[in-house]
Amino acid sequence: TQMEFINPDTLGSFQAFQKEFLWPIEKNNDEVAKARLFGRIRPFFLRRTKEAVAPELPGLSDQVFFSEMSVAQQKQYERVKSAARNEILSLFADPKTRFMALQALTRLRQLANHPALADDEYQGSSGKFDDVLAQWETLRRAGHKVLFFSSFEKHLQLFRREFEQNGYAYA
Repeated sequence: TQMEFINPDTLGSFQAFQKEFLWPIEKNNDEVAKARLFGRIRPFFLRRTKEAVAPELPGLSDQVFFSEMSVAQQKQYERVKSAARNEILSLFADPKTRFMALQALTRLRQLANHPALADDEYQGSSGKFDDVLAQWETLRRAGHKVLFFSSFEKHLQLFRREFEQNGYAYA
């Protein structure tokens, strides 16, 4: 899907891609098909390591935190998930279903981050948003700087609004 978006027809039609690459690789672990596929996509990928780009940066440290959705957020998420599932199942033979599934998954991702991303009228809280702010507050008090990343620019705008309302410095 990404290659079709970046450079249409590089991998042929979806049916040709399935026949030439997807099925042989997934079903038979075909190394020749893997090599042919990699040969076609290699010119489109540039991989550089952090050490090559910015060796002075410290090593990456990860901490995984799990957040529970707020009650209102969970209700809205479940409602949208059920509606999307029912709609996709009812249209399963329709080619538009794939696009609808992608739309539904994107909407569910938005709801999981903060329902305000998908619903401008939403006034409730978000478990993830609240947890991120709590973790950020701990790090801020310790004098650390934090980078916020999101797939959704609107999500970052929610943080911006929160910071501005509380007089926190940010860039």
